[in-house]
Amino acid sequence: MSSTAVSGDGREVWKTTDSPDYSMALGSAVFPGEGVFEWSVKLSGSHHGVAIGVVTGLDKLELGRSAWRKARSGSKAAWYIRGTGEVAQLRRGAEYESTVAEASGGANNLTALDFITLRLDCDMRTLRFFKPDGTELGSCSGLEGELLPFACFDNVSSKASLLKTCCLSEGAIELVSSS
Repeated sequence: MSSTAVSGDGREVWKTTDSPDYSMALGSAVFPGEGVFEWSVKLSGSHHGVAIGVVTGLDKLELGRSAWRKARSGSKAAWYIRGTGEVAQLRRGAEYESTVAEASGGANNLTALDFITLRLDCDMRTLRFFKPDGTELGSCSGLEGELLPFACFDNVSSKASLLKTCCLSEGAIELVSSS
């Protein structure tokens, strides 16, 4: 059973009909320990149950629901934004996720946005989320470990498309198959 499907060019990922709840797709490489990286993602289909952000290094055997459960159990950590616009994190030792920034009156709901931009600053260990007009939706700080970009889906109709990447320093990212 595959947890997600990926387009031939590696720029789109979606949940398949036979995949488990909270299926994940990871980027192809760990971000370098320094530098600033930016990527824009368009979400289509159902935004309910979608999360995009960064996660500490998970190996390919930890994909799918088990990876999300491992993050919840405290063995890994993740920083992300949900389809509702709520910014959240899972940290080592935490029993549950904690909200960093609440979605305010639907204004941050990702359904209404053409795309969302994520900016990872490996030097400052922060992840910031932006609307298409540049307005910040929220941020996470205190990121730790080796980080990979990820997308997580709970609904079959959810899809994420990588629109652009920008390396504000040396390095690159690419969304690839999670299988």
